Amino acid sequence: MPLVVRMLFGGALFRAAERGDVRAIRRLLDRGRDPNAADRHGFTALHHAALNGQAEAVGVLLEAGSEVDAVTRDGQTPLQLASANAWPDVVELLLAAGAPSIVPALLAGLWPAKDRLTRWGELDDAQRRVLRALLEALRPGEDAPASDEALVALAQSVALPRGG
Repeated sequence: MPLVVRMLFGGALFRAAERGDVRAIRRLLDRGRDPNAADRHGFTALHHAALNGQAEAVGVLLEAGSEVDAVTRDGQTPLQLASANAWPDVVELLLAAGAPSIVPALLAGLWPAKDRLTRWGELDDAQRRVLRALLEALRPGEDAPASDEALVALAQSVALPRGG
C-alpha cells in the first residue's frame, strides 16, 4: 500500500493507540489496518501508544506485528519515547519484545537523571523502574543498585565511554 494511503487510513488507529482504546485497535486491525502504517512524522500506532503510556495498547500492537524498532523521521523509537516519558510498564513490554538495541544511547540521554538528583534529591518510582528495566536488558540477572545515586552512576557508566 502506498505511503499516502497508509497515512490516511492510519489516523483512526493512531487515535485509538493514543487513547489506549484496545477494543478499537483490535477492531481496526481485524478490518485490515496495517499496524506499521506511519503518519507524516513517521510515528506508527506503536509510537503513539508508547508516547502516551498505553501499555495494554502496546501489547496488542506488538502481538499484531508492530515493528518494535520502528524509527520516526527524527530517529525516535517507541522505546525512546516510553523511556523519556517514564512509562515503565511500556518500557518493560518493549524490551521483552526485543527492543534493547538502543539501550546504551537511551541511558546516556535519559531525562537527564543526574540533574533530577541534584534538584530534587531522588528519582520518582517510574523513573527508577525505567532505569532498572533498561539496565536489566543490558545485564540480565544482575541486581541494580538500591540507591538512586548508585543507580544513575551505573546507568551513566554503561552508557558513556570511559574517559569521555
